[in-house]
Amino acid sequence: MVHPIDAADFESLNVKINGRPQSATWAPVSMKTIRVDEGRALRETDCPWLGSHALVLRRSAVEAMNEVLRRNGEVLPLRCTTDELFVFNPTNLVDCLDEDASDVVRFSNGRIMWIRRHVFRTDRLFDIDAFKIPNLRVSPIYVTDSFVGRWTEVGLTGIRWGRVA
Repeated sequence: MVHPIDAADFESLNVKINGRPQSATWAPVSMKTIRVDEGRALRETDCPWLGSHALVLRRSAVEAMNEVLRRNGEVLPLRCTTDELFVFNPTNLVDCLDEDASDVVRFSNGRIMWIRRHVFRTDRLFDIDAFKIPNLRVSPIYVTDSFVGRWTEVGLTGIRWGRVA
């Protein structure tokens, strides 16, 4: 796992890794690697976990996935004294969630709180392997079978992929 050194940077990463380009104004966030959680040693992976909204990668993952990452977004450096880390910001913000066909839970103001069952308008995802949706304030990163296939093919570790649609 990785966490920002300054707890306020959890929210700044929520805001910055939003599907819109950030490289022109990006200032690397200071991170720390968490090697023990609840007394249990954690295995080192190519993708230390921060959250589904921000894919943190070691250099090995950036190099192995470089083509697909660059085609679908930007790789931004993080500051860490113990590891060379980057965060992937997919710059495909695609309004592809079919809200009527999906099972969504809403706040009282009508905004989506979470999505129990996703239904995507796949015609809006042509030639896209990683994206975020504008329907959530902090969207997870969604990836296609092609992205997962490449990840698996090159033998990267750290993510247990799950199908959402």
